Amino acid sequence: MANRKNQSTVKSNSSQAEKQYIRVQKELQAMQEAWNHPHSQMLTQLIYELVAQEHNAGKRFSVSKVLHLLNLSFSGYYDYLKREPSKQALHKEEMKKQIKQIYEESDHTYGAPRITKILNQQGIIISPRTVGRLYAGDGYSGL
Repeated sequence: MANRKNQSTVKSNSSQAEKQYIRVQKELQAMQEAWNHPHSQMLTQLIYELVAQEHNAGKRFSVSKVLHLLNLSFSGYYDYLKREPSKQALHKEEMKKQIKQIYEESDHTYGAPRITKILNQQGIIISPRTVGRLYAGDGYSGL
């Protein structure tokens, strides 16, 4: 009788192990698909940016080791460091400056809808959602 109990326990444990193995395999496959997704390039750029920020902040770590652990290329990282900002990035920075200026001039009282209205009156087509995102992305609160 004890033998049957041990056999059922072994079967149960192996069944659970198989289920866990299948789950892990599915997760790995999902991660590989996500990494090959078109947005993975944005993720890679974000990682490069974070590594550069930490390195420039004086944190002591091996950039090459971090890149190796994340399975990213050294040449891609150093290319990222030398790359000029895109037109879109430059435009985004300019919009952030204008939003900040309007917010400061309003004694921190204008929110995204009012700032949007002012920018639209100046001939700049922008949505309140974009104003809020640009503003929040710059570390300000209250918009």
